[in-house]
Amino acid sequence: MRPALQLGAAFSRTMAVVATAIAMTTPMVPAVLAPQTALAAPAKPSASMASTTAAANPGKAATAGHKARAAARKATVAAGAAAAAAATTLALASDEQRHAYTLAHLGEYQCEFKRMIRVLAHPRQEGYVDLHFDKQVVTARPVLSSTGAVRLEDVKGRYLMVQIAFKSMLMDTKLGQRVADECLHDAHHEARRAAAEAPPAEGLGITVPGPTN
Repeated sequence: MRPALQLGAAFSRTMAVVATAIAMTTPMVPAVLAPQTALAAPAKPSASMASTTAAANPGKAATAGHKARAAARKATVAAGAAAAAAATTLALASDEQRHAYTLAHLGEYQCEFKRMIRVLAHPRQEGYVDLHFDKQVVTARPVLSSTGAVRLEDVKGRYLMVQIAFKSMLMDTKLGQRVADECLHDAHHEARRAAAEAPPAEGLGITVPGPTN
């Protein structure tokens, strides 16, 4: 009986070793890897990739930048014009102002030192004019003075253009100096020609005695 028992015990040990070897050689895949792989987010393009794309299209980038700057400048100009319009509210012109307006010479004035001034009707308010000079536009109120001169007074109180029979002049009242002088409109040239062609005015009928011998 002892040989049989020893044989059975050896067989049992052999089977246990085989089972252990099989278990150790079976591949093991962690279950946690699958969910992590499934939930992985798609990769975003890196900054270097965006720079490469912009570098590949320099023309488009420059055009976009130019348009943005142009739009910004346009918005700034529009805002400035709106602020200026809001800051200066023009009152309705009186009958005297409208009459003075009819006497003002509208158009171009050629001044000394090859300067030019343009006097144009105000685009929105009747009875006012705009003075265009040195890249400025000054809104002025026509006023007829007691001497017959037409004064174009800056509504903001700085500039004054005086129109007399044979010339006009523009003054900066804040600085106390003339901006332009000897400004001639076509009407001034006509007045000068008419004065040159007119016969001399008659005297008072007083005869001045000549020297006596």
